[in-house]
Amino acid sequence: MRQLRPRSVFAGAVYALVISGVAGIAQANVAGGAWRGGLFVVVLFGFFFGGFVAGRGNFGSAARHGAAAAGVAVAVFQGLALLRRLFVGQDISLVALVYNVLFAAVCGALGGLLATRSPGADAIRRVSGRDPEGGKTPASG
Repeated sequence: MRQLRPRSVFAGAVYALVISGVAGIAQANVAGGAWRGGLFVVVLFGFFFGGFVAGRGNFGSAARHGAAAAGVAVAVFQGLALLRRLFVGQDISLVALVYNVLFAAVCGALGGLLATRSPGADAIRRVSGRDPEGGKTPASG
């Protein structure tokens, strides 16, 4: 089992946090239903893209890197939101927190899987029979 590369996870988490964080803050401050739905899609895309960034170059564990990056990003964002809710005196839903973390992790894992499907990554594996980290690909035995 491959270890997570902290640098890849951190890079993906930063991208996910920037995209999803800005969209999440905007979504919380918008009153219109159509805007909220559109911004929710942007939040999901942010986690997906963060997973894509984390999964690039991690052929054996791209989904794991993507899920970890999205999980870190949503944990940071939800942690800040939790502190704000405690400060304002709003209710906190543990079920909603767990749902958000799991949903973000799935989006990140899908982004990481897509990163392994890029044409450049497939070409490297086909020509050399190895992934760029030096390990054998499943096809090469």
